[in-house]
Amino acid sequence: MRRVAQSHQQTFREEDLLPFVVKTATAVFTLTWVLSLALVSWRILPLVFGRDSVPLHYNIYVGIDAFGPWWMLFEVPAVALFIALANALLAGTVLKKRPMLAIAVWCTTFFVGILGFIAMVRIVLINIAYG
Repeated sequence: MRRVAQSHQQTFREEDLLPFVVKTATAVFTLTWVLSLALVSWRILPLVFGRDSVPLHYNIYVGIDAFGPWWMLFEVPAVALFIALANALLAGTVLKKRPMLAIAVWCTTFFVGILGFIAMVRIVLINIAYG
């Protein structure tokens, strides 16, 4: 009887959750990062080819308030990639001692990927409306 009761008890272990979080965060970040690069390359570069400056930021109070060269459109994916690599390095160093901190770092990578993609979609929409 005691053996049956113990078999139904499940305990939460961080080590069991970590592989799922790492796979999910890596997949979502990679997908959103590649989509961000593809979106800029496919939709924006043909529009801005030959122009000196492109809109980079929109403010609801004054409209477009930041212009720059076309290559600055790739700054958002570059910063997102840097943050993801730094998070991977940080998660790898704290993995053995603090698995929950590693899970939190990977969740941050997940949200950085999503927010970076949303930012790129907004930049693309600004450039389509402007151009």
